[in-house]
Amino acid sequence: MLKATTQIVDLLGDKGNERYLPLLLTLVAQLGKVADSRVLLKLFLKKNDPRLLEAIMASGDATIAEELYHVVIANDQLKNPYGPEVLTALAYLEHPATQKILLNNYQGLFSDHRNWDLHTAVCLGLLNYELTEEKELLRAEIGKCLETHLFPDLLPVLFEKIGEEAWSRKILAHANDRVSTSCISGIILGTAMGGQKNRSLFKELIFNPLWEAGDSSVGNAYFTLMGMHALNIGMVELFHDLVVLVRLKTKGLAYRFNLLYDLLKAKLNEPMVYPVRIINKVKEPIAELYRLFFEWKDDPNKDETIIGLIGDIAKFDADFAHQEDRLLEKWHELRGLYELKAETETLMDYIIAMNESH
Repeated sequence: MLKATTQIVDLLGDKGNERYLPLLLTLVAQLGKVADSRVLLKLFLKKNDPRLLEAIMASGDATIAEELYHVVIANDQLKNPYGPEVLTALAYLEHPATQKILLNNYQGLFSDHRNWDLHTAVCLGLLNYELTEEKELLRAEIGKCLETHLFPDLLPVLFEKIGEEAWSRKILAHANDRVSTSCISGIILGTAMGGQKNRSLFKELIFNPLWEAGDSSVGNAYFTLMGMHALNIGMVELFHDLVVLVRLKTKGLAYRFNLLYDLLKAKLNEPMVYPVRIINKVKEPIAELYRLFFEWKDDPNKDETIIGLIGDIAKFDADFAHQEDRLLEKWHELRGLYELKAETETLMDYIIAMNESH
């Protein structure tokens, strides 16, 4: 068992100092074994602290899920005082009986979606299951979304599980035609969950200004990042795509710069693990992204950073030039945030290496 796990137990005592809790939880999520998860599970059941669940998910297994289920579930219902985050953990660990609970809740989301946490846990949780026998239910619930421009935004996230191209086209056409951008998250992520056949389509969607895929106020940035990981699309790829467009002197790129800014900023607060088990995060250290976007390259006479690209475009795109000052201000601010995060990440990597060597 990791020393970090015992330190977490100490920190969450009656007089604990929780300053280092996020760092310790990250250590357990990356290095922990089932024994660590079991200790944290006992602590969770005592404290009901949802911050512990990501580390439990990352290091847990079926036995952990079974133990958690029997404590927090009764008569196919979540017991008080446990929140929907527990359903997220159970689904991530693919506990079989949890599927029924999620489906029962899913059927009521369209008419009663005031509980955002439950809505999120149910829709994302179901992505962890095959749902081969539930296609009619999915058609019925997702079909309700086609009748309006406002609906629980994650409800359609399962549309690719129906397995019918016509349904997928119908959902996307509806989204492009009349859906509010505050209801687009599920369709963004749902498109990514269709796999590599949707890779080009996904990139086309997130670069469409009408979708506002980087809007963090309605959660779009989080789900766009999750979709990128699902399709193994990294920020490095999006940067190189942008460089090509700049070299071609493409006009109208302000939205792309704003989207990359929003996604890079969202990456600073990414979860340790996303709640869908099959999604593996693209490994892009913050320090690597800092070098790519903000450090000068080999040519001392040419600024090839994101800052330099902004200046290049302003020279040939008058409309872009009107936004140049604001873009530069944002990107300089983000550079400072990335510099600080890179230092923290370097320290974290050192601590992890030290733990692995013992």
